[in-house]
Amino acid sequence: MYGSGSQTGVSTPRSQAVSRPLVLTHGSLEYVFQIPTALHFSASQLKDSFVATLPTPTDELAQDDEPSSLAELVARYLGFVAKEVDEGDDPGSYEEVLKIVLHEFERAFLHGNEVHAIAAALPGIVQKKLITVRSYYTARAAVNRPIKAHESALLREAADENAYIYAIFGGQGNIEEYFEELREIYQTYPSFVEDF
Repeated sequence: MYGSGSQTGVSTPRSQAVSRPLVLTHGSLEYVFQIPTALHFSASQLKDSFVATLPTPTDELAQDDEPSSLAELVARYLGFVAKEVDEGDDPGSYEEVLKIVLHEFERAFLHGNEVHAIAAALPGIVQKKLITVRSYYTARAAVNRPIKAHESALLREAADENAYIYAIFGGQGNIEEYFEELREIYQTYPSFVEDF
């Protein structure tokens, strides 16, 4: 009718490849993101730079400075991309990659849960769990997605007189670790406490 070649019309997409896979690996850990073709080059550059910062993987992923789980690996990549958005030379395309990676982290690992609940279940030392939490909140701050305020379950129960709240002061000034606790809070939640 219109010729013998293939036709592109209103309902025929111009390209079959709307997105391309981006494979993030470390040792036996592997996660595949679907990245829009237009952002794939930037995402690949970020991934390559990130992988170069990781130590050589061990058989059991047991070193303190390497990711021990898939959630931690993706969270570290999330934190790396967020840092590049804040400090890098090409924040525009990197910010779009960050939004995709953040959405994927929330979809694949959080499942509507709070990041602390996920981090608590991760294998490894406490510092690895804190990296996951910090990376998540840094990414949300980098894309200007504030945390939604939720009413505390404890305060709600206290208002219904199902629980009682008592203030207890003890020991904060009597131990020498209080400054380390303050430093850890600042390192884990910089987007929340930096101004303070």
